[in-house]
Amino acid sequence: MTDPSQPPQDDFNNQPPAYDPNAYPPDPYQQQAMCQYYGYQQPVIPVGHSKMGIASFVLAVISILLAIIGIVIAGILGLQYPELENMNPDHIDPELIGPVFAIFCPLCSTVMLSIVGLILGIIGATQNQQSKTFAIIGAVLNGLVILGFMGLMAIGLVMG
Repeated sequence: MTDPSQPPQDDFNNQPPAYDPNAYPPDPYQQQAMCQYYGYQQPVIPVGHSKMGIASFVLAVISILLAIIGIVIAGILGLQYPELENMNPDHIDPELIGPVFAIFCPLCSTVMLSIVGLILGIIGATQNQQSKTFAIIGAVLNGLVILGFMGLMAIGLVMG
């Protein structure tokens, strides 16, 4: 009589299970080596948005808002202080230092933020396995802001 606590002792139960190569997922390192050997590349699937691209886009939006604020401040102060239009850069009236500074700060920070945003957008657009949407949009917007301010400076220089 056999003991029920002991498994049966036939040869069938002592054999290990047969190896099935399709039962396991393929090894990613083996796939990469095969792709390099046969000369093709695996498709790159973007895993998410580039953090640098998002930062570039956010800086572009902030710099555009700062530019609008700077232009509005310049318009309001231009109406309040008509002597700003004929101001001599060699001699600035101490009363006008505050308004000039209020106009200069947002516009200067707009250009600096746009330069940083443009650099981040270019870096974000060159990252592999990241979505480049925000990086490209941010780089384009930052570039347009920089070109816009260069155009405004050129118009100002030409008009005297």
